[in-house]
Amino acid sequence: MSEKLRRIALGAGMSLTVGVAHLLWAVAPAHASGGTVQVSGSTVSYVAPTGVANDVTAESVSGGVAVTDTGSPVVPGAGCVSVTSNRVTCQVTGAVTVAIWTGDLADEVHVTAAVMFAKINLGAGDDLVDLQGVRGTAVYGMDGDDVVYGSEAGDTIDGGSGDDRLYGLGNADILFGGAGADLMSGGTGTDTVTYADHTMSVSADADGVAGDDGAALEGDTIRADVEKIVGGGGADLLVGTGGSDVLVGGAGDDTLVGGGGDDLILGEAGADTVFGDQSPRVLGGPVGRDVCELGPDGGTASGCEVVR
Repeated sequence: MSEKLRRIALGAGMSLTVGVAHLLWAVAPAHASGGTVQVSGSTVSYVAPTGVANDVTAESVSGGVAVTDTGSPVVPGAGCVSVTSNRVTCQVTGAVTVAIWTGDLADEVHVTAAVMFAKINLGAGDDLVDLQGVRGTAVYGMDGDDVVYGSEAGDTIDGGSGDDRLYGLGNADILFGGAGADLMSGGTGTDTVTYADHTMSVSADADGVAGDDGAALEGDTIRADVEKIVGGGGADLLVGTGGSDVLVGGAGDDTLVGGGGDDLILGEAGADTVFGDQSPRVLGGPVGRDVCELGPDGGTASGCEVVR
């Protein structure tokens, strides 16, 4: 799997670099005789076999975590013991991470364990992920039309290719739709949809209208519970809502429209045109010639070569 690096602008002067492929490591080897679960340090990892539809549940038990796969036998590794042919318990304490790789068919993953972090790599197929009680997750969907329900903590979810449905739920989530017509919903908290991996121009707004976001003919839908939108390398059009939005142009000659509310607009690289509207704070980029139009309520501009 090639490493995908995403640079996600989080606010004025802040950024986060996420290596999605290495959040989830390299694709783990398959086991034809069944899945294997083991403990390494504070991490419980399960590698499901290919060629079967896995239905994996990781849950808290006394002294550790239990992993069940109703679609496959589960083989215990280091730190784990069999309960049944499909269920293994693992002894682990502290800030526990659960890491799960599924195979190539339509798989399901449910994590109800009260663990610190969950890392899920879904593989190919139309998969379903449902996470509860986890304090943070990283999910990579790869191929297929995946449905991912995040946790009440801050999640990073990459749908990969396919027509995915990504629900961040609670806290500050970061959603990558990837290729395909994706639906992205942040839930509560300050959530980000990013097109940082796109080199073509994108048009995006968090108005909830079906199919009007993304690159030409991509057909994404960004729900109104998303507060931050990050553009890619092309000439993007990013439009805010009536609330307080954060729009980040990225590279390219972008057009950024804040709309109502107190908006933070970052032009970044390229010759950007910024329409702040209603009392924004507007910050242009360090590279390029930015044109900022503040709207009828004025406001302040910083880093813009031309202010109207």
